[in-house]
Amino acid sequence: MNNRTYNPVTPAVVAGLEKICGKEAVIFEDEKRLEKFSRDAVAEAKYAHMPEVVVAPDTGENAVIRFKGWVPAWVLILHVALVAILGILVIFFRGVVNYMLWIFLGGVVIISISG
Repeated sequence: MNNRTYNPVTPAVVAGLEKICGKEAVIFEDEKRLEKFSRDAVAEAKYAHMPEVVVAPDTGENAVIRFKGWVPAWVLILHVALVAILGILVIFFRGVVNYMLWIFLGGVVIISISG
């Protein structure tokens, strides 16, 4: 087993988390609410460990990551455009399609060199 030791979560750390995430998102010293976070998918008692603090994800209006609105629309539009471009290449430029793997690998090399 791993014999690492960790410092306990102090009220100062909890206050910092509450400042960043909001008081309602931080669960601390509430055994009833913390109990559901005490284990993963395995229900055996030997794997259970009560966490000291849990920061719940924000599901309200101020959540940082949202996949609403235009993001899924642009992903869908760009995929349709990619399929359309490949269709045009197949229909009109059959010779280019034969070299598609080399074009892709060249693009990967150019991107990796530039990054």
